[in-house]
This record gives sequence, C-alpha cells and structure tokens, in this order.
Amino acid sequence: WRLIFTCLANQPLHKSLSLKPKAIYLGSQISNINKQIIKKLVADKDILIYEMYVDEQNCKYALNYRPIS
Repeated sequence: WRLIFTCLANQPLHKSLSLKPKAIYLGSQISNINKQIIKKLVADKDILIYEMYVDEQNCKYALNYRPIS
C-alpha cells in the first residue's frame, strides 16, 4: 500500500491517521543501509518485515519473500 495525500494551500500538511501496517516488504535490491534504517524504525512497533528475492534454483523468474529479523 502506498498512501498519497494532497492538500490545499490553506490546509495543514499533517493529518492524523489511524492506519497501521501489518508488514513491510523490502525490494530485492534494497541497499543494506536502507534495510537497517527500516528495521530500526519498526523494531518496537510489532510490524513484520519481509524481503523479496529471486529463487535461483527455480527455472521461472518470480519474486518470493521471506521474513527477516
């Protein structure tokens, strides 16, 4: 999910949201530094983190995901 907000000139930029993600899926080519930053941001928020990967043993090109700690 991606949330995009637009606002008019006379409206505040920040609106309070009651949404909480259940999981984050990191792209297969995310840098290690960005992975570490995201892990630190969600460490105490009870949000699962998965990383996408390509199974080299499978003859079909498909992205899979696995949990990371």
